[in-house]
Amino acid sequence: MLTHVPLLGALPASMNDASVLIIGGGDGGTLREVLRHDWVRRVVMVEIDQVVIERCKEFLGFNGNYDDPRVTLIIGDAAQYVAEEAARQRPFDAILVDSTDPVGPGEVLFTPEFIRNAWACLKPGGVFARHLCMPLFDGPIVRDGVARLRQVFPRVEVYQATIFTYVGAQMAFVACTKDGRSVREPQRLLTGRYYNPDVHRAAFALPTWWVTELIDAPAAEAGL
Repeated sequence: MLTHVPLLGALPASMNDASVLIIGGGDGGTLREVLRHDWVRRVVMVEIDQVVIERCKEFLGFNGNYDDPRVTLIIGDAAQYVAEEAARQRPFDAILVDSTDPVGPGEVLFTPEFIRNAWACLKPGGVFARHLCMPLFDGPIVRDGVARLRQVFPRVEVYQATIFTYVGAQMAFVACTKDGRSVREPQRLLTGRYYNPDVHRAAFALPTWWVTELIDAPAAEAGL
């Protein structure tokens, strides 16, 4: 859902040379799903910890193909990489942030500076997507995350998926477009084991309290 909703919802069906930046994603699942699309011609994955990749390849076994010629794997600081790419004006069609929660090493990936740099790293029709944790337990993260993204992106759309490996199961995701287009309607057809066009559309049907208490509520932090 982190991959197919933004890619299929934002990028036009006529595109055949998309470039995607994956931030984090050391388990390899996001890479695997991105590589399902043959119209994605360039994938850069920036993961801070080589050991995560090695152990996930050894014990989980669902990672994408790091030997795919479309893939460039960088072991390093993603926030620094995005800042450098923004300065060099080398944009991507999509940025997918598959990171830890905003504590410890992952905290920098939720800052306003990182969001501004990510916006600068996107092409005019580009899309930025990430998870925003579990609304049942992480309300301030959802609220402040949406508020920060709205300061930069003209269209910020929250959607959900059920992730049973997390306590609470309901996880919030967000997709943001640089040109203000909605991602709610898939532009290409794909049916996977979980994802399909109906699941894509239905993911944007949110509980009322998500909208009133988190998405449309004032941000908790001053200055947002």
